[in-house]
Amino acid sequence: MSAERRTAADRANAGSSNNNLAAEDFSFDDAEEFEAALDVHDRDRDEDNDDSHQPADVNLPPPEDIPLAEPRRDAQEIYDTSHDIWFIRILLTLVAFLHTKYHVSFRACDILLSCLNIIFLSLKLIDENTQIPRNLGTVMKKLDLEDRFTNYPICHICHRIFKPNIPVNSVCPDCDTALFKATSPTIFQRVTGKAPPPPPPVSAAPIQVLSSLLVDFLAQPGIEAAAEKWKARTHEPGKYKDIMDGNIWKSSACADGTPFFDGSDESGELRLGVTLSLDCTLRRYRAGNLLLAAMTPGPTEPTAEQLQHYLKILVDDLLKLYETGIKIITPSCPEGLLMRFTF
Repeated sequence: MSAERRTAADRANAGSSNNNLAAEDFSFDDAEEFEAALDVHDRDRDEDNDDSHQPADVNLPPPEDIPLAEPRRDAQEIYDTSHDIWFIRILLTLVAFLHTKYHVSFRACDILLSCLNIIFLSLKLIDENTQIPRNLGTVMKKLDLEDRFTNYPICHICHRIFKPNIPVNSVCPDCDTALFKATSPTIFQRVTGKAPPPPPPVSAAPIQVLSSLLVDFLAQPGIEAAAEKWKARTHEPGKYKDIMDGNIWKSSACADGTPFFDGSDESGELRLGVTLSLDCTLRRYRAGNLLLAAMTPGPTEPTAEQLQHYLKILVDDLLKLYETGIKIITPSCPEGLLMRFTF
């Protein structure tokens, strides 16, 4: 037998011996327990992925049941409490700035945080027990820069919107399509008994109603006083210098028929009037003036009929703002200020 053939045979015998050794090391009891664990979690998976789908509830929560966002804390307070070490606070602010201003990716921000953490440890500026955020999501949370959207599951065919807390086996009653992706636990989750995360929706729409957007808007210093200036303004008959001199402003009425803008009203309510498509100074495209209420999922735009599902949530919220109003905490009214809104 040639040397090459003997070498190949030796390798085969060695591999066979290694396989036999591995089989002997894995005892029968361990294998039995392993298979039992797989069987148990297979049954759990089958129960979780049961094909008995149920039609989803098409009734969205009424506007009064949608919670308002909590007012954001003072910017200086947020910065001071983001971390105990001063240069770590600067690092967090820098990473958030690079992401929001220059669109540095999530992964690049994570790499920057990890590298600087290693550098700080090497220079003994921090010890191993010092907690430094390692990902951009934690940075945004510590600086209170997270968005306030609520993700609503939607049907990717007809764009009907459903409650965020519907069962994961729900289907669209109109299209009979599943609203959540089918998932199964990994081998590790099946063996260790850890429950898999809830399945994500097939398609979702982030929505934030106007009443929640106004919480941050009115929390800005000076906004509340600027919104009340019209009460002290005088009008000269026959002269029109402002929108408040027009008939629409004077004739706008509340739901009970009383004037909406009444300078002599002492109820303490804050009343706002909003006009659509009136932008004489072209300020609408400034990022600071944009109120993003909803985003429709792609890859194509919804039709006019499908868009009505999104508009219903927003219009219902506008009716609530007009008829009953909402109570918002402002700098001058920490106990809450009633605000009403009209177009």
